Amino acid sequence: MKAANAPLIYVSHGAPTFALDNTSIAASNLKEQGKELRNVKAIIAMSPHYTTSSLTINTTQQHRIVHDFYGFAKPLYELTYEAAGHQTFAEEVARKISASNLPVTTTSQAHLDHGIWIPMRYLLPTSDVPIIQMSYPASWTLEQLEILGQCLARLRLEGYAVLMSGGVSHNFADLKTSSEPASYVNRLRESLFYYVKSKDTDGFKQYVRNNSDVKRAHPSFEHFAPFYVAYFSAHPEDHVDIFEAPIELHALAMDSITWKFVE
Repeated sequence: MKAANAPLIYVSHGAPTFALDNTSIAASNLKEQGKELRNVKAIIAMSPHYTTSSLTINTTQQHRIVHDFYGFAKPLYELTYEAAGHQTFAEEVARKISASNLPVTTTSQAHLDHGIWIPMRYLLPTSDVPIIQMSYPASWTLEQLEILGQCLARLRLEGYAVLMSGGVSHNFADLKTSSEPASYVNRLRESLFYYVKSKDTDGFKQYVRNNSDVKRAHPSFEHFAPFYVAYFSAHPEDHVDIFEAPIELHALAMDSITWKFVE
């Protein structure tokens, strides 16, 4: 695989119980998407469950996972994922992002949260590619997140795959059992798929800022931010594969997307 072929993957990581749901359509989708990660330099990964004020990049050589959830069955806490980091690559990523006048710090002490290690168990169970963990910079503006995406697009050209883990919808107040999918979630999915396929950047930015379905699905922005960054990490020539999955519990969308070069 050429360095320029490094893919961009967006996943909806759902609830922590997704880690045990290995026969679901969403899990099967991630297993298929993970085939793109076998020959990349490293994986730059962001999850909303590691949040800092500004961007922080983990320079550890060996990740430690954290079971950062409470009240679930014991088997969930027995799961693990062994993954290497890479100090040199992490420092290179930090330098190149900071060159775009974005504030970046580094640490070697962050733990790999469930927004990364749970989907990675499906994407790359062999865990043989270094992961460069980034925080979600909660104080950043949409303009800064857009620039971050553009930085990641350039890093893809150097062989770094990008993994953005969040949720197409994430309003837990709307979750219900034995219910039809929420109409606003269906509309949101269709709109996001349209903007990903059409590459209508101006329309996408207006939609995110103004649409009531986005605000209903995301009362707070952190679980949508990885999708926003992913949108701007794509290249115009990318081939887009959308992996649809059933909406769970009325309002929890589990779709995922891969952008990749096709020769």
